[in-house]
Amino acid sequence: MKTQYENLLVLLGNSVNRQQNIALTEPVDWGAVLSYARFHKILPVILEAASQNSECTAAPFYGEYLEQATLATVEQAQKTGAFLQLYKRFNDEGVYPLVLKGLVCRLNYGELCDHRASGDEDLLISHSDYEKTDRILKEQGFVPDFDGITATQAKTVREVLYTHPESPLRIEIHFNAIGFENDWLSPMNELFRYDGSNYREIDCGGIKIRTLNHTEHFLYLICHALKHFTFCGLGIRQITDILLYAKEFGSELNREFITSTLEKFDAIDICSDFFQLGNKYLGFDFALESQPICLDLLIEDLMESGLYGNETSARKASAHVLGAAMSNRKSDVGKASLLMHTVFSDRRRLVNMCPELEDKPHLIFREQCRRLGRFIRLKKERKSNLAAEGIALGKQRMELLKKYKLL
Repeated sequence: MKTQYENLLVLLGNSVNRQQNIALTEPVDWGAVLSYARFHKILPVILEAASQNSECTAAPFYGEYLEQATLATVEQAQKTGAFLQLYKRFNDEGVYPLVLKGLVCRLNYGELCDHRASGDEDLLISHSDYEKTDRILKEQGFVPDFDGITATQAKTVREVLYTHPESPLRIEIHFNAIGFENDWLSPMNELFRYDGSNYREIDCGGIKIRTLNHTEHFLYLICHALKHFTFCGLGIRQITDILLYAKEFGSELNREFITSTLEKFDAIDICSDFFQLGNKYLGFDFALESQPICLDLLIEDLMESGLYGNETSARKASAHVLGAAMSNRKSDVGKASLLMHTVFSDRRRLVNMCPELEDKPHLIFREQCRRLGRFIRLKKERKSNLAAEGIALGKQRMELLKKYKLL
């Protein structure tokens, strides 16, 4: 494992677990460490620990990174305030969407709550609440990327994104918590159905928000991480969210149910290494009976992934390779099939991204042609073969999934 990867993890652990001693591996390349932190959207968290080091603060680029971190923290605080006011409006209207990740995870960072940025706030609703939720968001100036989601579309759509022309706050409305990209992921959605009664309430400065109960939310964090891991990849922030949740609420989790659920999805080994990583590098102290499986390979994959593994075109292309593999978990996927899945999206994945395709399947051909055109255009512009790069990276990541028995 690269030395600066390890240093980044040590600094992250120092910040989230309030450790006094920072045992870094010399020589520390502070430029690389802070660049990785920015890549993973944890720069403000890392600087909490890094700023204690005189070599870091004396570096010529320190001021630039500090300014970026300060602006990011201020913006997140503003987004948190705006989100709570929006949720208060939901409460006033008798609508109670479940908050997933985002604010619920940030609260576990304590004083560093707004150091942990959220790209958007995720809300889980039933389709019966869609019309009212949509109306409230539009009245507050938010604009959806898809409008008029039908009951049929709600059964398969991944999310609807609402953005505001005058605010950085972004809202994602989910009808299904995980999505239906393949037969391995689809059953996970049934773990998180909201019937209006299965919720936990959190008081945030007098504004009450609803979220999943502790066991369900912990499982959701894991399932969400697994979804990203088996496509483009996931970053260290998602794992930190999982570990902090386990640390804060471990005594309230139904461990027997969690274990049986993870066994059903063949996810015991990968989750075990999440906790091994936490103990070895982040300063956690979980009681573990298992041994690391392939921790160094996992960390390298995490570090190269970035936050959600979608930072490069090759990573995005490799997601289709992994998607094909996960759809055929018990059989080998041939080279021709990998190429087809890299260039052309699976129908379920397209419908997840474009809800209108559920009611207008004839448009799927149009979307596939667009994807083919994009690959051809990028090949000409970059003078490289994106499909080949995606397949190569996908095969490499498939080997990692096999080590964890996910394939």
